[in-house]
Amino acid sequence: MRPFEERILADLTRAFASEPIHFVGLGAFDFQLSCGGVKRLHAMNSVQFRLADQVYNWSDGPCDIPVWRLVNQTVECVELPSPHKLRLGLKSGDYVEVTSTLDPYEDVLIDFGTDDGVQILDIY
Repeated sequence: MRPFEERILADLTRAFASEPIHFVGLGAFDFQLSCGGVKRLHAMNSVQFRLADQVYNWSDGPCDIPVWRLVNQTVECVELPSPHKLRLGLKSGDYVEVTSTLDPYEDVLIDFGTDDGVQILDIY
């Protein structure tokens, strides 16, 4: 859809606010997590994980990645390794990296919840 913007780094850093990840879901067609002020980070294209010194790649389809290891971890930093990759660095040294492509459909949706009744979404 579009590349990530620098401003998303500050927005996500503020929203995660050292709160632990409390929800993780990995299905056949998407990956989701919730943490702090991020009601839902929803990736639909591809995600790379580093969990317990093992690197996993997910893109479309069922898999056996142990994403349950993300629960209760905290996001320590948010980085843009490239304009199309958003990396959540975790305090444990693990990470989650989501990808946005230039396809006409959304790849990553970041739902910050509502503010005065207005839904706040970033779509990439």
